[in-house]
Amino acid sequence: MATIAAAVAAASTAFSTFHLSKPLSISRTHRHLRTIITSSTSSSSTTTTEFNITFAPPTPKAAPKPDPTSEPDQDDQLGQQLYIPWIVRDESGNLTLQSTPPARLLHAMAHASTSSPAKKKQKERLTRALTSEPKHSKAARRFYNQNFRDPPQRLSKVLAAAGVASRRSSEALIFEGRVTVNGSVCNTPQTKVDPGRDIIYVNGNRLPKKLPPKVYFAMNKPKGYICSSGEKDTKSVVSLFDDYLKSWDKRNPGQPKPRLFTVGRLDVATTGLIILTNDGDFAQKLAHPSSSFSKE
Repeated sequence: MATIAAAVAAASTAFSTFHLSKPLSISRTHRHLRTIITSSTSSSSTTTTEFNITFAPPTPKAAPKPDPTSEPDQDDQLGQQLYIPWIVRDESGNLTLQSTPPARLLHAMAHASTSSPAKKKQKERLTRALTSEPKHSKAARRFYNQNFRDPPQRLSKVLAAAGVASRRSSEALIFEGRVTVNGSVCNTPQTKVDPGRDIIYVNGNRLPKKLPPKVYFAMNKPKGYICSSGEKDTKSVVSLFDDYLKSWDKRNPGQPKPRLFTVGRLDVATTGLIILTNDGDFAQKLAHPSSSFSKE
């Protein structure tokens, strides 16, 4: 019993010496730390033991840095993705709500031109520069005119070569005063003109500066076709080239259509070789008796 009483007395003495100190303030962290100081004494000895215990707040853990090489979570992408509703008319004609654009819009966007207006204008300038006629110096033009340019020709011949009418019909137009050269009426078929320089009008229509190229055709004339193009009721050999002349502008842009005529004549019921051209000089040399060509 004496031992138990001594232990109780020692415990009461120890609890009586237990006290709390005031909270300490640390200027660096600006946090209040609580310090507990305890002391114990023993009845058997005069030695005193003190314990200084300080409790600090736990340091917060830093958040882990995301790995740039790792792919983001699919759930996060779905949560951050913005959906745009599309009202689309289906095949039956009803309006439906979709989360994706219609297929026609995607197809049009895929095939749409992405070039900017500035690039388009630059391409147009390059195209114009390539298609425009080159500018030559005066010396080059003079050399070309003296050595390669066709000399001036008779007005009636120029009209026939341009496809206005035949040589005789062109002379009749000139005599009637229906042809003007450089603003004045010309009544002489022998007047020398240059289509590239002179301004020629026939019945109020201007003659093109460029004459049609010379073409030559050899064909086997079928029966029932005549070699003259003046009569409208009968079928002419020239009418067999209507499809060729209709597609002339596509194959030869910027050039007038040639006026075809036959070299010589064949009867309506006759078949055989016939030559068609728009070269009057060639036809004259071929059909003239001095050419010594045999005709059968």
